[in-house]
Amino acid sequence: MEEELERGEPQRFDLLALDAFSSDAIPIHLLTKEAFALYLQHLEKDGILAVHISNRYLDLQPVVEKLAHEFGLAVATVSDDESESWWIYRTKWVLIAREERLLEADEIREKTSPLSAKTEQAPIWTDDHASLVQVLR
Repeated sequence: MEEELERGEPQRFDLLALDAFSSDAIPIHLLTKEAFALYLQHLEKDGILAVHISNRYLDLQPVVEKLAHEFGLAVATVSDDESESWWIYRTKWVLIAREERLLEADEIREKTSPLSAKTEQAPIWTDDHASLVQVLR
């Protein structure tokens, strides 16, 4: 993605989905301030960045919400309904947009969760510093 920008070829995505965080070894470098700056350069003005944050061991919601706030972006954290079954896990996504109106569709608002109570204290990960200890469940 960096090389594409260097060549003056931004992708202009309407939707950029990051879906790499459900395993035990997450790629932290995809959730840094520098990575978000890169994603935003590839998004259309009305584009949405969708980050899949479902994880049994790590609470990534405050980290992603904090990054969105750092860039002055609108956030909607959405998840499917709680399941009574122990073998089914809830899916959680953070949707990020430059404009709040893009996240105000009824289908999104119905599933939107409140911001994490931990967002204010969440770290802002950078390419130079990130720690999973701070987000362990």
